[in-house]
Order: sequence, then C-alpha cells, then structure tokens
Amino acid sequence: MGLNTYGHLRPNYWKHNHDSAVYSRVFIILLLALCFSCDSTSKQLATGGSSEVNTGIEKKLVGDWLNSHEENSGKQMIFRPSTYPFLPSRGRYGYQIEKGGGLKVIRPGPTDKREITDGTWSIEEDSILMLRPAGGASLRFRIISVDAERLVLAPL
Repeated sequence: MGLNTYGHLRPNYWKHNHDSAVYSRVFIILLLALCFSCDSTSKQLATGGSSEVNTGIEKKLVGDWLNSHEENSGKQMIFRPSTYPFLPSRGRYGYQIEKGGGLKVIRPGPTDKREITDGTWSIEEDSILMLRPAGGASLRFRIISVDAERLVLAPL
C-alpha cells in the first residue's frame, strides 16, 4: 500500500498484475485478428455470389422491376414489380433481372412501345449492383433496400 496525494493509504491494485501492457497487447492482437477476419469474410461475400447473404439478395432481385418515378427522391430511385398498380404514364423504364446473371433493359420506344435490350448483371463488393446492357455503358447502383414490393437504388 502507498499514500495518495492527500496522505491517505491506497491499495496497490497492480501488485499481482504489474504488467498492464501485456493485457493491452493481447487486446490489440485480438482486435486486429477480428478486423482481418471480418475483412476477408466481406470480400468473400461480395465477390462470389456463393454466400448465403449474396444468394439472399440475388433471390430478391430476380424479377421484373419498373421505375416508379413518382416515388424517386433526391439520389434514390424506386423500382416496383411490373405487377404493381402504377399510375398512368407514357412509358416506364426498368430491368428484368434473371437468375444466373441475365438482364433485359426495358425502355419506352418512340411510339411508347417497349424496347428491350439484353445484358448481364452482378453484385459487386459493398452491395453494388452492376448492370451491363449489350452495346451500352455499364450502370452502377448501390442497393439501399430490396424486398418483394420495392427495390431502392442509388446511382453511383
């Protein structure tokens, strides 16, 4: 026991554990190990499409999605299934996302008749949806949310 600045006795808390630096080092090593394991897991999830997380997102994305331009806000685009009761419009664009990476880009043509272009799609790291229409520029979107009734994308 020693005396504190006021002259009172104080117990020596570190008498048996005098090397607190050992505990700090062990904590830092465990923290770094956890960080590296999370990093490799997230890369594995985002690149292969074989993980349960990616498979779940892919299953939800598969279908016919049309832009609900009435609901778009700021930097977010809202898509609804083609069966959704949309307000009347002079044509809507959208995407038919197929299982296995197939894509059909749907656009209104000059006579308001739908024009369809083939392409491919994939999910990249950090929930990035890549759409690659044939003969056109690739489109990148961050997937904000997806469920059976609504797909929310943010263009990048």
